[in-house]
Amino acid sequence: MTHVGYYLELAWRSYRRNPWLTLSVVLTLAIGIGTSMTALALLHILSADPIPGKSTTLFQPRRVYADATHSPHTMIDFQEARALLDAAGEFSRGTILAEGFGAASTTESQMSPQSASVLHTTRSFFTLFNVPFLLGASWSENAENTGEHVSVISKPLAIKLFGRASVVGESLRYGGTLFRIVGVLDDWRQTPRVYNLAAGGEFMKADDIFTPIKAVRDLDASAFVLFDCDVAPGAVADDRGQSVSGHNDKLFQSTCGWTSMWLEIPTAGEVARFRSLLAQRGGSTYSYVLENVPTILQKAQVVPTDVRVYSLLGVGFLLLCILSASGALLGQFFRHGFETGLRRALGASSRDIRGQFLVESLLIGAAGGLIGLGLTYVGLASVRELGTAFTEIIRMDRTMLLATLLSSIASGLLAGLLPAWRASHIDPGLQIRTN
Repeated sequence: MTHVGYYLELAWRSYRRNPWLTLSVVLTLAIGIGTSMTALALLHILSADPIPGKSTTLFQPRRVYADATHSPHTMIDFQEARALLDAAGEFSRGTILAEGFGAASTTESQMSPQSASVLHTTRSFFTLFNVPFLLGASWSENAENTGEHVSVISKPLAIKLFGRASVVGESLRYGGTLFRIVGVLDDWRQTPRVYNLAAGGEFMKADDIFTPIKAVRDLDASAFVLFDCDVAPGAVADDRGQSVSGHNDKLFQSTCGWTSMWLEIPTAGEVARFRSLLAQRGGSTYSYVLENVPTILQKAQVVPTDVRVYSLLGVGFLLLCILSASGALLGQFFRHGFETGLRRALGASSRDIRGQFLVESLLIGAAGGLIGLGLTYVGLASVRELGTAFTEIIRMDRTMLLATLLSSIASGLLAGLLPAWRASHIDPGLQIRTN
């Protein structure tokens, strides 16, 4: 501790003797840290694991078409999805999804309708994707089998419609149908929203309303259910490709692709077994592939290429800043080599000299890191102003705060390594005679 205190005193003397040089080195490192950490924070957010601990065991069957006119397709007809879910058997948990949207309102006339995205699904969805509940719970198995008019809604929608989150037992109107609310989700936003990438909503917020998938039968034309009949003719639709009022029940028997499915398959052997099953169900026009979350995200290129490039450039720029700072500190050493040589002549060891210079550079790195952290916040705020698809999720989390701290320490150490090494290896007699 005595040595550290002495090193700190020597560092302070050096800073006072060369304030402008010290400031320039601090700002050089700060700009490098701020630039690199802005890019890395963006990469970190966009490449986050959406389901930690489960991503490698969650799989989605996708169709690959022989004519190569379609990319791997997630949308399949309900009968096929149900058959695949049944075929998976007891070794896995699965869910079926269908995306929709429309206007939701309450039974109270003063409440204006609110635009809402809706996920028609099975009750296992909430367990499969670790969806947190604030109040209530999912619907019952009986409600699922009968298509009962019950729903789970998000906390933001509850506040928009009712002015409060405690709405379990209340009713909302959607698609001309009254749905009784049985659960309210806690704050939840899957990033990226892997359960439904098909709609181009990788960084969209979670859906507002969740209903049993069989309740789709009773929705009127004010509610839209997304489907694709180009790949599977036979669905009932109007000339705009939207479901016709009173015919949603026919979707369940049609060959129109309007549902997707997910399976949690915990072991490699069971994955191989299900892949064999899919190989038997493929036809002459298409075959199935089974992909887990990391593979799907990689193929979907959820993280834009330019973000990866900017991250590499940011790290390269930081290294250039460290080299520049190291050169400036080395020049400072040569200008004050007599003092270092005199300390060596009076008995200071090479270790003492290295310690002095490394403490000095570490403090400079810490100062640069603090300023760089502020520049990182400014950089992320600037990205938010651009209004990109992922604007709402850009933030500085604990991981990146720690990374910024470590990068500032590492930058200070790297910048000071060469000056410290040169200072500790100089011949004291030669240095004194030269000066």
